[in-house]
Amino acid sequence: MTLTMHDVMTDPMFARTDPTIEAGEAGMDRTVRWAYTNERYDIASFLSGGELVIIEGSALLGHMGDDEIIRYVDTLVDAGVAGLSIELVEGVRTVPKAMIARADERGLPVIGTHRRMPFVDLCQSINTSLVKAQPLVQVTPDTPAHTTPTRVATPTHAPDAPPHLKAIFRR
Repeated sequence: MTLTMHDVMTDPMFARTDPTIEAGEAGMDRTVRWAYTNERYDIASFLSGGELVIIEGSALLGHMGDDEIIRYVDTLVDAGVAGLSIELVEGVRTVPKAMIARADERGLPVIGTHRRMPFVDLCQSINTSLVKAQPLVQVTPDTPAHTTPTRVATPTHAPDAPPHLKAIFRR
């Protein structure tokens, strides 16, 4: 199971922030690999792709012009983030127009949160869902590794082995 940006919107903890899609709706099917919070302009060097970046915004966006905001969005997209969440409660109350335009162009979901919630709680809730879903994904590829020796060893005569191998490799 994977989590998408759509799924994050319905996460019980995240939903308490009264989230709205502010930009990049076309990218809401992006897969979220991890929720992460960081207010750095040069955040790309800390990312490996698939992150939902959660920011408060005023420390970062309050001091950036349109060109810097566009570059910030570009670095997030180029780093492969799943989306950006901005708290729109104090300080920054609206997503800058330059960010909306660029995020729409590049398909980067920008989520506005309208109720304050500790970021650690948001990250914990989302990341816990991701970790809980992970073992199910890991079990599936391991199934052939466990069944192959049994299926090959089961035939009582050597001539019975090829059909079992053929079924395993689907050839």
